[in-house]
Amino acid sequence: MIVRIGVMVGVLLVWPGAVRAGQSRADLWTAQRDAKSREARPVPATGLEDFLLRAAAGRWPTRLLNPRSGLFLRVGLPGEGAGLGLGPAWRHSPFNRRYTATASFAASASKNWSGQLAFDVPDLLPVAGSDRVGLHLSAARHQRARDPFWGIGPEADQRSVFALAQRDVNGEVIVRISPALHVGLAGGVLSSHTTSQPGLLDGRITHVRVGASLSFDQRNTLPATRTGRHLDPEALDGASTGRFLRVDWSRFSDTGTGAFSFDRTSVDLQQYLPFLHGHRVLALRALAVLTSVDGDAAVPFYLMPTLGGSRVGRAYPTFRFRDRHLLAAQVEYRYVVNPFMHGAVFVDAAQVAPRLGDVTWARVRWSTGVGLRLGVRGGAAFRVDLGFGRDGVRLATGFGHAF
Repeated sequence: MIVRIGVMVGVLLVWPGAVRAGQSRADLWTAQRDAKSREARPVPATGLEDFLLRAAAGRWPTRLLNPRSGLFLRVGLPGEGAGLGLGPAWRHSPFNRRYTATASFAASASKNWSGQLAFDVPDLLPVAGSDRVGLHLSAARHQRARDPFWGIGPEADQRSVFALAQRDVNGEVIVRISPALHVGLAGGVLSSHTTSQPGLLDGRITHVRVGASLSFDQRNTLPATRTGRHLDPEALDGASTGRFLRVDWSRFSDTGTGAFSFDRTSVDLQQYLPFLHGHRVLALRALAVLTSVDGDAAVPFYLMPTLGGSRVGRAYPTFRFRDRHLLAAQVEYRYVVNPFMHGAVFVDAAQVAPRLGDVTWARVRWSTGVGLRLGVRGGAAFRVDLGFGRDGVRLATGFGHAF
């Protein structure tokens, strides 16, 4: 009994000091952490990283490649596999952005070139509401010197080359129903001239084109860049969340014999699933491009949907397969390497066919691979993909994301 009483008295005498000592140690640790946080300094950026950070902060790429007004450098050519085109461009747009007029020209080492005049009015009918109706007009001339032609069909394998010259005059009225929902009505004239050796692909065709489109775009980035409910939203460098749907229909009427009149419908559905605060993104896409003809009419081979290149079927050469219909599914796992570089692991599954009933699992062309994208905010100013497919390994390059 005496021992128990002695233990209890000892505990009562020692406990307050232990508490005070524990509190003193906690206070000491807190003070040490506060001192370290006050002394901490960010590691200064040096060399290339410092240059890229200053370029991004000063918007140098935008000023050089996409300014509001003045001279700038045009980079890229329209169409798959056109090569790296460079050339001068000029743009004028007043501060109130009532209109934008652009003239540009670009050429590549492969002798492909393109010249274009464009005129845009973002607010065509102010009485209908701010930015509700927009207008786009363009006139362009394109020249492709040596495009590959492997034949038509999912098993074509007779490689040759052809040259394609086109004049394209186009106009489109865009109605912005909501920030996400846009409807477009378009019309124009497309004149095409093909030549080849030994002349099997020679021809001239002029099409009058009319069309309609519907676009539902809820894509955004993390952190969000589309911060307001604008009817004319900013273009995204690279989406990391949301969904996108675009449906296009066009009627190409052959003004000559009518033998090459056809309809083309495309459906493009995309979904972006972010995790780890947007540093990882699972990007999904389903694409269908379908054509139809009246009677014995045909679709010109150079206007058929194609499989192969830097966007669909990245393990295959540009225009490797072409036919009247294309079905494709694509998956990309995108991850941040650093603020200026992103990596990707991708799988493409696609097939062309003369009729939808001819689509079979055995003819699906698979492309798997890895890639790097250079650009800020998840964008891909320049893209490199290494694809693996049935025909071997292929390196594909391009501007912008594959989708």
